[in-house]
Amino acid sequence: MSEDRSTAGPTGTAADQRPFWYAFSAVPGIGPARFSALVQRFGDARRAWEADPRGWEQVLDRRSVEALCAARHVVRPEKLTRLLAESGVAALTWEDEGYPPLLRQIALPPFVLYVVGDAALLARRAVAIVGTRSASQPGLRAARDIAGALAAQGLVVVSGLARGIDAAAHEAALASSGATVAVLGTGPDVAYPISNFVLQQRIARCGALVTEYPPQSTPEAGNFLARNRILSGLCLATVVVEAGEQSGALSTARHAADQGRDVLAVPGGIYSPQSVGSNRLLADGAGVCRGADDVLAALQLPLAGSKEISPWPDDPIATALRARLADGPLHIDELARGTGLPAGEVARALSRLELSGHVEHVGQMSWAAR
Repeated sequence: MSEDRSTAGPTGTAADQRPFWYAFSAVPGIGPARFSALVQRFGDARRAWEADPRGWEQVLDRRSVEALCAARHVVRPEKLTRLLAESGVAALTWEDEGYPPLLRQIALPPFVLYVVGDAALLARRAVAIVGTRSASQPGLRAARDIAGALAAQGLVVVSGLARGIDAAAHEAALASSGATVAVLGTGPDVAYPISNFVLQQRIARCGALVTEYPPQSTPEAGNFLARNRILSGLCLATVVVEAGEQSGALSTARHAADQGRDVLAVPGGIYSPQSVGSNRLLADGAGVCRGADDVLAALQLPLAGSKEISPWPDDPIATALRARLADGPLHIDELARGTGLPAGEVARALSRLELSGHVEHVGQMSWAAR
């Protein structure tokens, strides 16, 4: 499957096809690559869902064929569609214009995203803050300080709703009247962990819950590792506050590095088991995060509320974008084609230029120079 899905149609997935996209997302083992292969083989999602299993065998391994056969007996596309409508869960597909532009650029973007809350937050500038569930008090304080300060500066704080560092980051963003997004490893209507039930409800009201798993999907161990690519993929940078030797936060950091995003880590004590992984990230070249200012500096973002607008950055990407925007607003896809740059690079540059006051988002994935 191609890594760049920036050419997805702006009109969205046809209404008669959407139920079958949802249905495939409910099948264990049918991820973006296998879904893409099925659609290419059969022409569209409906034909793929209704195909003879012998046809599936041409593009899927035996285990996936068996899983799809079993799912087709219990998953009803039209029932799942009604469930989404009744529960107030929004669904974004690869082909929808509202699909998050940064996430669209990762190697395996989810073919359906289920969202509760403000889906527009998924297109805003965001930073992931992650770490261990068994956090120390200094670690929790660092997570709160960094998340609260970034949220106050207008960035969306993204985390995984786990106990410890994740929960502290979400809570601090909300306390700062900022925005936060929780990326789940379950369906959007499943409370997990139960200890964060109240926090999950607050994020649904004041931020957004997002997952690639449809409603009523229960926790599975593999889901949480898979969701880490979404967590980092939505963000310009990932900050690891505390991570033990086997922490899942290290998986998120690896995804961020593979996606070309910034990775930072908070230094920890050399005798602290919670900091073994995060200190190793620093030894391997991650940026040092001593506070929100280090994150803003890594992203080349100014403090919000700055009265002075600096000159346009003197780098090739900003120069190319400035030239293309000289004659008026352009869609991000037009900017990518006109500059010959990957759409992911264009999206990240536009985010920086918007915060620095040089461009503004004018709707419909279009930007204009100020």
